[in-house]
Amino acid sequence: MKLKEKYNLYYKTRKIRDIIFKPLMKIYVFFGITPDILSYLGIFMILGFVLTIKSNLSFAILFLLLCLFLDGNDGVLARYTKSNSDKGKFKDMVCDHITFNIFIIGLVYAGFLGGIYALIFIFALTLSKTFRIIYNGLHIKSNWYFITTAGSVPFAIVVISYIGFFIMIFSRFLYFNQLYTLFSIILFIDALYMYIKLVYKEK
Repeated sequence: MKLKEKYNLYYKTRKIRDIIFKPLMKIYVFFGITPDILSYLGIFMILGFVLTIKSNLSFAILFLLLCLFLDGNDGVLARYTKSNSDKGKFKDMVCDHITFNIFIIGLVYAGFLGGIYALIFIFALTLSKTFRIIYNGLHIKSNWYFITTAGSVPFAIVVISYIGFFIMIFSRFLYFNQLYTLFSIILFIDALYMYIKLVYKEK
């Protein structure tokens, strides 16, 4: 799939989210809530997830759902208030990355995922994201210093990770060490692929 086609797909899914969450936007605006506030609140929600995952799993699930809900609303609010920019996307990406890393820490803390598996996975994810952001930044014009777009592979793995958590909780089948080993392999291959594309790219 070409880069342009990827973003056509992204814009189509973005329009769906804009329609679904539009009724909430007036409430956010009325109370003076900004996209940045939603992004930062997501970090506090995921901290609640970690703090309660061993003592009260129901609360942990609630905190995680609130975190994901807020993450799905910040971009919609930015577009609704016409305040969306590549600078805002950068802040959103940083918050999303921090949130997801804390989520992984929570899995390790609860004993769902081995520490070494988590460490290797986070390294692979960061490497893949970094190379993809650099590569995509060469092809997409930015209204800021650069555009923070990691692409489909890291995004898909993050989404599957969250879905996998809920499947694990309800199935009571612990498979995260194997799952994140597979994720790490995919991400290392993706990182190598993007590295080669960058190194051998002609000016």
